[in-house]
Amino acid sequence: MTLLVAQALDEAAQACAEFGFTRTGERSWTGSFPLGGTIVPATLELPKRFPAALPIVRVTRDALPRRVPHVGRDGKICLAPSGVRLDIERPGEIVRAAVERSKRVLADGLTDSADVELQREFQAYWPRQGGDVGSICNAAGPSREVIWRTLESRARFGTLEAVVADDPRQFREWAGRVGVRGVHCERALFVRLEQALPAPEFDDPMRVGEFIRKIRCRAPDASVFNSYLVKAQAKSLNVLLSMPDTSGESRIVVGLEFPLRPIPAMRRRPSQLIARVLQGHGPARGFAVRRLDADFLLARVGLPTDLAKKTVTLVGCGAVGSACAFQLLASGVGRVRLIDPELLEEANVHRHAAGIRFVGRSKVEALQLMLGEHFPHAIVEPIREPIESVLERTPEAITGSDLIIIAVGDETLELDLTKALPRDLPRVHVWLEAYGLGGHVLEVPAPKAHGCYYCLFGRSHDDVFTNEALFAADRQVFDKSLAGCAGTFTPYGAADATRAACEAQRAALRVLAGNSSNTLTSWMEDLEDFLGRGFKVSARASGFKPGERQSTTRFARPGCPGCKDERA
Repeated sequence: MTLLVAQALDEAAQACAEFGFTRTGERSWTGSFPLGGTIVPATLELPKRFPAALPIVRVTRDALPRRVPHVGRDGKICLAPSGVRLDIERPGEIVRAAVERSKRVLADGLTDSADVELQREFQAYWPRQGGDVGSICNAAGPSREVIWRTLESRARFGTLEAVVADDPRQFREWAGRVGVRGVHCERALFVRLEQALPAPEFDDPMRVGEFIRKIRCRAPDASVFNSYLVKAQAKSLNVLLSMPDTSGESRIVVGLEFPLRPIPAMRRRPSQLIARVLQGHGPARGFAVRRLDADFLLARVGLPTDLAKKTVTLVGCGAVGSACAFQLLASGVGRVRLIDPELLEEANVHRHAAGIRFVGRSKVEALQLMLGEHFPHAIVEPIREPIESVLERTPEAITGSDLIIIAVGDETLELDLTKALPRDLPRVHVWLEAYGLGGHVLEVPAPKAHGCYYCLFGRSHDDVFTNEALFAADRQVFDKSLAGCAGTFTPYGAADATRAACEAQRAALRVLAGNSSNTLTSWMEDLEDFLGRGFKVSARASGFKPGERQSTTRFARPGCPGCKDERA
């Protein structure tokens, strides 16, 4: 034992003694808490990481006068969320704070707010017997019959045994995107409750008849139970229960398996048949339901939910474009169209979002497969054609979008697109400079307003057509090649592409939300490395420091070919 550990244990022992706890081992103590006229036995244990980890305080649950929130099955008191900051230089204070927090948790458990806290922890109390089940059903939908598909392999989803879907087509589309197969299909019930069930006690047996009576009085359309039970032939019935959480903003989904008694072939009224099915049967089996539906998965994004209704077309699916596609779907955009004619090559792998297993496939198809696994609730449409061909043959792929993002890294093509794209289509341009010098995002939510991609270009004193937004001085060659003319590329790293994609994502979200104006955003990165390679920087670069990011709305150019028609 080191001197620091010994000192920490001594300070902890002193703190425990102040609360009347008796030492029973090197890192353990026993004591008690007075609670509502009752003495509740307790233990305190110091984990090996103490003082970098909280003490573990447990009470004897049977001695509690009532159910107390934040007390686990083994009597462990939840003291604080994971990741809480601890003052590791004061071990004694950590112990004192843990004991005081334990006393508050127990005392609060006797107040009127305890039932609300128990409901907030509903899923922690729900019995979990066997593997988990995933649900891609609409959790806010009405009570209905759904399908239960057992999965061929649990390797992809750990303990996930089956997936419940609203219909076979929904499951096929989802399974095709994530790469799993269903091997057995049966019917199940999805029941919507308008009022939450009371949080069950740990290990409390759930009798079938009693539980169904609770469900019926909380479900406005519980008749689905009756219609299903009358024709049920299986030995058990799987039911997913959807109920409002304590905030009322989301829904909790849990599962139950009811054992069923076979119905004899005799003529009886439905109510008699249902009673026979349920009569005299043992407890139902509870199981955890992992929500895999889009509403739940997108809840943590913290962005407007209407993004799921938006369509974004992405032109260019190289390093920057592929990273943009990922960021768009991660933000909650519901549909992304990918336009790029090129194949994914070996040399692309370290900068591209798709991995080496997709080499030889088109970039758009590779991204569709990769993104489908990651975001199975979103729609990814691959278009393996040049953008010029798409505009000529299927312009609706462009005009039917809420936004177009251009990440082609080709100035001439982007200038041409500025004039060729529909005038009322919002757009975002994103590009990087060589050797990680910096990057740029141009958001044009109102193409008819002043300021477009063409406005960034002007004539130098010697009449050279120049992109004046760049940090690199004009008339320098940065392209490198590993395979002659066919293999040229602009050198920059994956981190640069990710940074550019994140900037483009923020610009896209502003445009889609209607909170944007025609704006050029630029950031400078590694100036020293760029100069060290013998390259020169532009006059604009002198206005930036390495690591600095600037935005401007003052770049519109009088007489610009891209927007001069609207100024006339």
